[in-house]
Amino acid sequence: MYYQICLLIISAAIGAHADQNALPGVGQTLNRYSGSHQISGSLFVLHNDRSFSGSVGLADDQTGEANNRDTLFLMASNTKHIVATSLLKLEEMGLLRMSDSLAKYFPEYPAEKFKIGSQRITLELMMRNLSGLPEAYDDARIEKKLYKKTISFRELLQGVMSQPLLFAPGSKYEYADVNFLLGGEIIRRVTGLSFHAFTREFLFDKLGLNNLQVGNTRKPWRIARSYLKQNGRRRDYFEANGIVEPHVTDVFSDGNMYGTAEDVAKWARHLVQGRVVCEDLLGKMFTPSAVSVANGSPYGYAWNILKDAQQRTVYVHWGGYLGYQSFIAVYPATGLSVVWLGNQEFGPEKDQFFNDILQAAGAL
Repeated sequence: MYYQICLLIISAAIGAHADQNALPGVGQTLNRYSGSHQISGSLFVLHNDRSFSGSVGLADDQTGEANNRDTLFLMASNTKHIVATSLLKLEEMGLLRMSDSLAKYFPEYPAEKFKIGSQRITLELMMRNLSGLPEAYDDARIEKKLYKKTISFRELLQGVMSQPLLFAPGSKYEYADVNFLLGGEIIRRVTGLSFHAFTREFLFDKLGLNNLQVGNTRKPWRIARSYLKQNGRRRDYFEANGIVEPHVTDVFSDGNMYGTAEDVAKWARHLVQGRVVCEDLLGKMFTPSAVSVANGSPYGYAWNILKDAQQRTVYVHWGGYLGYQSFIAVYPATGLSVVWLGNQEFGPEKDQFFNDILQAAGAL
Protein backbone atom coordinates (compact mmCIF):
# COMPACT_ATOMS: atom_id res chain seq x y z
CA MET A 1 0.00 0.00 0.00
CA TYR A 2 1.37 3.41 -0.95
CA TYR A 3 1.35 6.02 1.79
CA GLN A 4 2.41 9.64 2.25
CA ILE A 5 4.81 10.83 4.93
CA CYS A 6 3.72 14.44 4.47
CA LEU A 7 0.85 16.27 2.80
CA LEU A 8 1.69 17.97 -0.48
CA ILE A 9 -0.40 20.89 -1.64
CA ILE A 10 -0.64 21.06 -5.42
CA SER A 11 -1.26 24.58 -6.69
CA ALA A 12 -3.00 25.61 -9.86
CA ALA A 13 -1.06 25.58 -13.11
CA ILE A 14 1.61 28.25 -13.30
CA GLY A 15 1.76 30.74 -16.14
CA ALA A 16 -1.27 29.39 -17.95
CA HIS A 17 -1.27 32.23 -20.46
CA ALA A 18 2.22 33.31 -21.49
CA ASP A 19 2.42 36.94 -22.61
CA GLN A 20 5.16 37.56 -25.15
CA ASN A 21 5.07 41.24 -24.19
CA ALA A 22 5.63 40.54 -20.49
CA LEU A 23 9.41 40.13 -20.91
CA PRO A 24 10.15 42.10 -24.09
CA GLY A 25 13.93 41.83 -23.76
CA VAL A 26 13.70 38.04 -23.88
CA GLY A 27 11.75 38.10 -27.14
CA GLN A 28 14.17 40.56 -28.70
CA THR A 29 17.14 38.41 -27.71
CA LEU A 30 15.53 35.25 -29.07
CA ASN A 31 14.72 36.93 -32.38
CA ARG A 32 18.24 38.30 -32.67
CA TYR A 33 19.83 34.86 -32.32
CA SER A 34 17.23 33.35 -34.62
CA GLY A 35 18.36 35.74 -37.33
CA SER A 36 22.10 35.70 -36.75
CA HIS A 37 22.61 32.02 -35.86
CA GLN A 38 19.40 30.41 -37.12
CA ILE A 39 18.84 28.56 -33.86
CA SER A 40 15.87 26.19 -33.70
CA GLY A 41 13.66 25.38 -30.73
CA SER A 42 11.32 26.73 -28.05
CA LEU A 43 11.95 28.98 -25.04
CA PHE A 44 9.75 29.43 -22.00
CA VAL A 45 10.48 31.82 -19.14
CA LEU A 46 8.61 32.09 -15.84
CA HIS A 47 9.45 35.04 -13.62
CA ASN A 48 7.08 35.35 -10.67
CA ASP A 49 3.70 36.23 -12.23
CA ARG A 50 5.11 36.96 -15.69
CA SER A 51 5.90 34.50 -18.45
CA PHE A 52 7.24 34.42 -21.98
CA SER A 53 6.81 31.80 -24.70
CA GLY A 54 8.63 31.88 -28.00
CA SER A 55 9.65 29.43 -30.71
CA VAL A 56 11.98 29.73 -33.70
CA GLY A 57 13.02 27.48 -36.59
CA LEU A 58 11.30 24.48 -38.11
CA ALA A 59 10.09 21.31 -36.41
CA ASP A 60 10.22 19.48 -39.74
CA ASP A 61 12.14 20.74 -42.76
CA GLN A 62 10.28 18.45 -45.14
CA THR A 63 6.79 19.64 -44.24
CA GLY A 64 7.80 23.18 -43.34
CA GLU A 65 6.07 22.92 -39.97
CA ALA A 66 7.42 25.54 -37.58
CA ASN A 67 8.35 24.94 -33.96
CA ASN A 68 5.60 26.24 -31.71
CA ARG A 69 4.42 26.26 -28.13
CA ASP A 70 3.01 22.73 -28.45
CA THR A 71 6.07 21.14 -30.08
CA LEU A 72 7.63 18.27 -28.14
CA PHE A 73 11.41 17.95 -27.90
CA LEU A 74 13.66 15.25 -26.45
CA MET A 75 14.87 16.50 -23.05
CA ALA A 76 17.99 14.28 -23.12
CA SER A 77 19.88 14.44 -19.80
CA ASN A 78 17.28 16.74 -18.26
CA THR A 79 15.36 13.48 -17.84
CA LYS A 80 17.85 12.49 -15.15
CA HIS A 81 16.49 14.72 -12.40
CA ILE A 82 13.05 13.18 -13.02
CA VAL A 83 14.53 9.75 -12.30
CA ALA A 84 16.01 11.18 -9.10
CA THR A 85 12.69 12.81 -8.16
CA SER A 86 10.89 9.50 -8.73
CA LEU A 87 13.25 7.72 -6.33
CA LEU A 88 12.72 10.45 -3.73
CA LYS A 89 8.99 10.03 -4.21
CA LEU A 90 9.36 6.31 -3.50
CA GLU A 91 11.30 7.15 -0.34
CA GLU A 92 8.46 9.46 0.66
CA MET A 93 6.04 6.57 0.10
CA GLY A 94 8.16 4.36 2.34
CA LEU A 95 9.05 1.95 -0.45
CA LEU A 96 12.81 2.48 -0.43
CA ARG A 97 15.56 4.54 1.13
CA MET A 98 18.22 6.47 -0.71
CA SER A 99 20.72 4.90 1.69
CA ASP A 100 19.80 1.44 0.37
CA SER A 101 22.51 -0.61 -1.28
CA LEU A 102 22.18 -0.98 -5.04
CA ALA A 103 22.78 -4.72 -4.55
CA LYS A 104 19.38 -4.97 -2.83
CA TYR A 105 17.62 -4.25 -6.11
CA PHE A 106 19.70 -6.53 -8.33
CA PRO A 107 19.88 -9.80 -6.35
CA GLU A 108 20.69 -11.77 -9.49
CA TYR A 109 24.29 -10.54 -9.15
CA PRO A 110 26.70 -11.09 -6.23
CA ALA A 111 26.75 -8.16 -3.78
CA GLU A 112 30.51 -7.92 -4.32
CA LYS A 113 29.86 -6.55 -7.83
CA PHE A 114 28.47 -3.39 -6.25
CA LYS A 115 31.28 -2.49 -3.87
CA ILE A 116 35.01 -2.12 -3.42
CA GLY A 117 36.16 -3.18 0.03
CA SER A 118 33.65 -1.75 2.49
CA GLN A 119 32.56 1.00 0.06
CA ARG A 120 29.21 -0.04 -1.38
CA ILE A 121 27.07 1.68 -4.01
CA THR A 122 23.90 3.24 -2.61
CA LEU A 123 21.01 4.86 -4.45
CA GLU A 124 22.18 8.22 -3.15
CA LEU A 125 25.67 7.77 -4.57
CA MET A 126 24.11 6.91 -7.93
CA MET A 127 21.98 10.05 -8.07
CA ARG A 128 25.03 12.11 -7.11
CA ASN A 129 27.21 10.48 -9.81
CA LEU A 130 29.53 9.02 -7.17
CA SER A 131 28.85 5.33 -7.81
CA GLY A 132 31.89 4.24 -9.80
CA LEU A 133 29.68 2.19 -12.13
CA PRO A 134 31.00 1.77 -15.71
CA GLU A 135 28.86 2.87 -18.64
CA ALA A 136 26.82 0.17 -20.35
CA TYR A 137 27.66 1.88 -23.62
CA ASP A 138 31.35 1.10 -23.09
CA ASP A 139 30.68 -2.61 -23.41
CA ALA A 140 31.71 -3.80 -26.90
CA ARG A 141 28.51 -5.79 -27.42
CA ILE A 142 26.31 -2.80 -26.62
CA GLU A 143 28.44 -0.45 -28.69
CA LYS A 144 28.08 -2.77 -31.69
CA LYS A 145 24.27 -2.63 -31.53
CA LEU A 146 23.90 1.03 -30.53
CA TYR A 147 21.67 2.97 -32.96
CA LYS A 148 21.33 -0.13 -35.17
CA LYS A 149 19.21 -2.65 -33.26
CA THR A 150 16.86 -2.68 -30.29
CA ILE A 151 18.64 -3.12 -26.96
CA SER A 152 16.93 -4.58 -23.89
CA PHE A 153 17.54 -3.57 -20.30
CA ARG A 154 18.90 -7.07 -19.62
CA GLU A 155 21.59 -6.48 -22.24
CA LEU A 156 22.41 -3.08 -20.74
CA LEU A 157 22.72 -4.59 -17.26
CA GLN A 158 24.95 -7.38 -18.56
CA GLY A 159 27.12 -4.73 -20.23
CA VAL A 160 27.52 -2.91 -16.92
CA MET A 161 28.20 -6.08 -14.90
CA SER A 162 30.80 -7.35 -17.38
CA GLN A 163 33.10 -4.47 -16.36
CA PRO A 164 34.77 -3.69 -13.03
CA LEU A 165 33.88 -0.61 -10.97
CA LEU A 166 35.89 2.44 -12.01
CA PHE A 167 36.58 3.64 -8.48
CA ALA A 168 35.53 3.03 -4.89
CA PRO A 169 31.92 4.21 -4.46
CA GLY A 170 31.74 7.69 -2.95
CA SER A 171 35.39 8.51 -3.57
CA LYS A 172 35.07 10.38 -6.87
CA TYR A 173 32.58 12.44 -8.87
CA GLU A 174 32.08 11.27 -12.46
CA TYR A 175 29.02 12.13 -14.54
CA ALA A 176 27.53 8.89 -15.86
CA ASP A 177 24.35 7.85 -17.69
CA VAL A 178 24.44 4.39 -16.13
CA ASN A 179 23.34 5.67 -12.71
CA PHE A 180 20.01 6.79 -14.14
CA LEU A 181 19.57 3.79 -16.41
CA LEU A 182 19.63 1.60 -13.31
CA GLY A 183 17.52 4.13 -11.42
CA GLY A 184 14.72 3.72 -13.95
CA GLU A 185 14.82 -0.05 -13.58
CA ILE A 186 14.69 0.24 -9.77
CA ILE A 187 11.46 2.24 -10.13
CA ARG A 188 10.02 -0.62 -12.19
CA ARG A 189 11.19 -3.33 -9.80
CA VAL A 190 9.86 -1.55 -6.71
CA THR A 191 6.46 -0.50 -8.10
CA GLY A 192 5.76 -2.91 -10.95
CA LEU A 193 5.18 0.16 -13.13
CA SER A 194 7.25 1.32 -16.07
CA PHE A 195 9.09 4.62 -15.76
CA HIS A 196 6.45 6.12 -18.06
CA ALA A 197 3.50 4.81 -16.03
CA PHE A 198 5.00 5.84 -12.68
CA THR A 199 5.83 9.40 -13.73
CA ARG A 200 2.40 9.89 -15.29
CA GLU A 201 0.46 8.63 -12.26
CA PHE A 202 2.54 9.96 -9.38
CA LEU A 203 4.18 13.09 -10.79
CA PHE A 204 2.78 14.69 -13.94
CA ASP A 205 -0.96 13.98 -13.78
CA LYS A 206 -1.15 15.39 -10.26
CA LEU A 207 0.31 18.67 -11.55
CA GLY A 208 -1.74 18.86 -14.72
CA LEU A 209 1.36 18.50 -16.89
CA ASN A 210 0.03 16.74 -19.96
CA ASN A 211 2.96 17.57 -22.23
CA LEU A 212 5.67 15.51 -20.54
CA GLN A 213 6.06 11.93 -21.75
CA VAL A 214 8.51 9.06 -21.70
CA GLY A 215 9.39 7.71 -25.14
CA ASN A 216 8.23 8.83 -28.57
CA THR A 217 5.10 6.74 -29.11
CA ARG A 218 2.64 9.17 -27.49
CA LYS A 219 1.67 12.21 -29.62
CA PRO A 220 4.42 11.43 -32.20
CA TRP A 221 2.99 13.99 -34.63
CA ARG A 222 4.00 16.77 -32.23
CA ILE A 223 7.65 15.71 -31.88
CA ALA A 224 10.21 17.87 -33.68
CA ARG A 225 12.77 16.15 -35.90
CA SER A 226 16.38 16.89 -34.98
CA TYR A 227 19.03 18.49 -37.18
CA LEU A 228 22.68 19.42 -37.41
CA LYS A 229 24.45 22.01 -39.52
CA GLN A 230 27.07 20.80 -42.00
CA ASN A 231 28.90 23.13 -44.37
CA GLY A 232 26.32 25.80 -43.69
CA ARG A 233 23.43 23.47 -44.51
CA ARG A 234 20.91 21.90 -42.12
CA ARG A 235 20.74 18.10 -42.31
CA ASP A 236 18.49 15.54 -40.65
CA TYR A 237 20.50 14.27 -37.65
CA PHE A 238 19.38 10.65 -37.92
CA GLU A 239 20.05 10.44 -41.66
CA ALA A 240 23.43 12.16 -41.37
CA ASN A 241 24.54 9.69 -38.67
CA GLY A 242 22.95 6.52 -40.04
CA ILE A 243 20.70 6.09 -37.01
CA VAL A 244 18.11 3.34 -37.44
CA GLU A 245 17.13 2.74 -33.80
CA PRO A 246 17.42 5.88 -31.62
CA HIS A 247 17.05 4.01 -28.28
CA VAL A 248 14.68 6.44 -26.62
CA THR A 249 12.41 3.72 -25.27
CA ASP A 250 11.27 3.37 -21.66
CA VAL A 251 14.37 1.25 -20.93
CA PHE A 252 16.67 4.24 -21.49
CA SER A 253 15.55 6.30 -18.51
CA ASP A 254 18.74 8.37 -18.52
CA GLY A 255 17.47 10.60 -21.33
CA ASN A 256 14.26 9.47 -23.00
CA MET A 257 11.68 12.05 -21.95
CA TYR A 258 9.95 14.51 -24.28
CA GLY A 259 8.22 17.73 -23.34
CA THR A 260 7.22 21.24 -24.27
CA ALA A 261 9.35 24.08 -22.94
CA GLU A 262 6.31 25.41 -21.07
CA ASP A 263 5.55 22.21 -19.17
CA VAL A 264 9.21 21.66 -18.35
CA ALA A 265 9.40 25.19 -16.88
CA LYS A 266 6.25 24.60 -14.84
CA TRP A 267 7.59 21.23 -13.68
CA ALA A 268 10.86 22.81 -12.56
CA ARG A 269 9.08 25.48 -10.55
CA HIS A 270 6.69 22.99 -8.93
CA LEU A 271 9.69 20.81 -7.99
CA VAL A 272 11.77 23.61 -6.51
CA GLN A 273 8.83 25.01 -4.55
CA GLY A 274 8.24 21.67 -2.81
CA ARG A 275 5.05 20.65 -4.57
CA VAL A 276 6.34 17.29 -5.81
CA VAL A 277 8.19 15.80 -2.82
CA CYS A 278 8.45 16.99 0.77
CA GLU A 279 10.99 19.69 1.42
CA ASP A 280 13.07 17.60 3.81
CA LEU A 281 13.65 15.10 0.99
CA LEU A 282 14.03 17.84 -1.60
CA GLY A 283 16.95 19.15 0.42
CA LYS A 284 18.94 16.08 -0.62
CA MET A 285 18.45 16.90 -4.29
CA PHE A 286 19.67 20.48 -4.01
CA THR A 287 22.61 19.92 -1.65
CA PRO A 288 25.85 19.27 -3.55
CA SER A 289 28.10 16.48 -2.37
CA ALA A 290 31.41 17.43 -0.78
CA VAL A 291 33.19 15.27 -3.38
CA SER A 292 31.64 17.15 -6.32
CA VAL A 293 32.39 20.50 -4.69
CA ALA A 294 36.03 19.50 -4.26
CA ASN A 295 36.01 18.48 -7.92
CA GLY A 296 34.86 21.97 -8.91
CA SER A 297 31.49 20.62 -10.14
CA PRO A 298 28.94 21.14 -7.33
CA TYR A 299 26.29 18.49 -8.03
CA GLY A 300 23.22 17.36 -6.11
CA TYR A 301 20.76 14.79 -7.41
CA ALA A 302 20.97 15.39 -11.17
CA TRP A 303 21.33 19.16 -10.78
CA ASN A 304 24.34 21.45 -10.87
CA ILE A 305 24.11 23.70 -7.80
CA LEU A 306 25.83 26.94 -8.81
CA LYS A 307 26.27 30.57 -7.72
CA ASP A 308 25.93 33.47 -10.13
CA ALA A 309 28.09 36.61 -10.09
CA GLN A 310 25.87 38.05 -7.36
CA GLN A 311 26.25 34.88 -5.26
CA ARG A 312 22.64 33.85 -5.83
CA THR A 313 21.95 30.12 -5.99
CA VAL A 314 20.89 28.74 -9.36
CA TYR A 315 20.03 25.14 -10.28
CA VAL A 316 21.19 24.31 -13.79
CA HIS A 317 21.33 21.31 -16.07
CA TRP A 318 22.16 20.71 -19.73
CA GLY A 319 21.04 17.94 -22.02
CA GLY A 320 22.20 16.96 -25.48
CA TYR A 321 21.36 13.79 -27.41
CA LEU A 322 20.60 12.84 -31.02
CA GLY A 323 20.79 16.46 -32.11
CA TYR A 324 18.34 17.69 -29.45
CA GLN A 325 19.47 20.28 -26.89
CA SER A 326 17.95 21.21 -23.54
CA PHE A 327 18.78 23.76 -20.86
CA ILE A 328 17.09 24.46 -17.52
CA ALA A 329 18.02 27.22 -15.07
CA VAL A 330 16.03 27.85 -11.88
CA TYR A 331 16.65 30.68 -9.41
CA PRO A 332 14.81 29.48 -6.28
CA ALA A 333 15.02 32.80 -4.42
CA THR A 334 13.63 34.98 -7.22
CA GLY A 335 11.06 32.69 -8.81
CA LEU A 336 12.78 32.64 -12.21
CA SER A 337 12.74 29.51 -14.39
CA VAL A 338 14.23 29.46 -17.90
CA VAL A 339 13.85 26.46 -20.23
CA TRP A 340 15.16 25.99 -23.75
CA LEU A 341 14.35 22.88 -25.76
CA GLY A 342 15.90 22.70 -29.22
CA ASN A 343 15.99 20.41 -32.24
CA GLN A 344 19.32 21.54 -33.68
CA GLU A 345 22.85 21.31 -32.31
CA PHE A 346 24.30 24.59 -31.10
CA GLY A 347 27.42 26.17 -32.52
CA PRO A 348 29.85 28.44 -30.66
CA GLU A 349 27.00 30.84 -29.81
CA LYS A 350 25.59 28.51 -27.13
CA ASP A 351 27.03 29.99 -23.94
CA GLN A 352 26.55 33.59 -25.01
CA PHE A 353 22.97 32.90 -26.06
CA PHE A 354 21.98 31.64 -22.62
CA ASN A 355 23.91 34.37 -20.86
CA ASP A 356 21.98 36.96 -22.91
CA ILE A 357 18.62 35.22 -22.30
CA LEU A 358 19.23 35.11 -18.54
CA GLN A 359 20.24 38.77 -18.56
CA ALA A 360 17.13 39.73 -20.53
CA ALA A 361 14.98 37.75 -18.09
CA GLY A 362 16.41 39.69 -15.19
CA ALA A 363 18.63 37.00 -13.72
CA LEU A 364 21.93 38.82 -14.25
